[in-house]
Amino acid sequence: MRTLPTKSIFSIALFSLFGFVLSVTQFFGISPDYPNYVLFFDLLRYEKFDIFVESRFEPGFSLIALALQSFLESDVAVYSSIVASALLVKGWVLRLWGVRGISFFVLSAYYFVVFFPLHELTQLRAACAIALVMTGAVQIWSGRIGIGLFICGTSLLFHISAAGVIPALFLFFDKRWQVILCGFAVFVITSAFAAAFTGTLGIYFQTVGLYQATGFGNDPNPVSVELLIQWAMVVTSLLFWQHLTDAMRRIILLEIVGLAIFYGAIEYAVIAHRIREFYSVFWVFFLGAGLRNRGTRQLSVGFIAGSIIFYYYNIFVIEAYFK
Repeated sequence: MRTLPTKSIFSIALFSLFGFVLSVTQFFGISPDYPNYVLFFDLLRYEKFDIFVESRFEPGFSLIALALQSFLESDVAVYSSIVASALLVKGWVLRLWGVRGISFFVLSAYYFVVFFPLHELTQLRAACAIALVMTGAVQIWSGRIGIGLFICGTSLLFHISAAGVIPALFLFFDKRWQVILCGFAVFVITSAFAAAFTGTLGIYFQTVGLYQATGFGNDPNPVSVELLIQWAMVVTSLLFWQHLTDAMRRIILLEIVGLAIFYGAIEYAVIAHRIREFYSVFWVFFLGAGLRNRGTRQLSVGFIAGSIIFYYYNIFVIEAYFK
């Protein structure tokens, strides 16, 4: 593999460092899930390796946190170091995907507004798993299937929801009607087997079992503005299918599958949301390819601008970020 140019290394490091600073200073306030991580870190200092039995957190995340605690005393420093690591991997993957120059900074802005608050600042375990799934996906699509599967398998040690994405990485259809049919089939299968599947997961995974006992949360809004923005991009991409590259068609298929799973399992809100969020991050790949393609550059810029405006207004204005 070729050595990254110095400018690329600097860009990736800056991408990671910016996230670290936002996290370690808690510039926007304390995220809803952060207290749970503090409780976990406190338990980790007391339990050490017994944490793998005592905690519901996945072993990969526990091991990384345990290693960081050996030389970092502050909980926020441990948390923020993991944030920086996840971003470092994602930045490297974007560069591996061919995103460079101004496109890298445009996508960085898109990522920090759209995904960073939800993942790195809130669902840190999912953020780590997503970083690994993205890395594994690029390897698989480059023909290095063994390495890609190993990396994707490692993601399960950080968040089990990654299992809902990994099989779809091998899907690819060149024809528009095949993509639509695949999405419909996934919706039907998910609707038919969601109850049985979650019931089985509850037997083996403590977190899912807890949700079964207490509920999977309120039913999500099936026509939220966030979903409508993604649907608009999916429909537009299908209409302009001939202008998409194979890489972009692959991502549109992934987004359709993610949406199909979401609607098929909508009664199990927590699981449906989490799996769709895993799929949603792949928009970064779609836009990275779209900005390089003259036929889809304007479409990509429009989607980025629209998403940034909506998420900025929704998160920073309406919700005032983390109050």
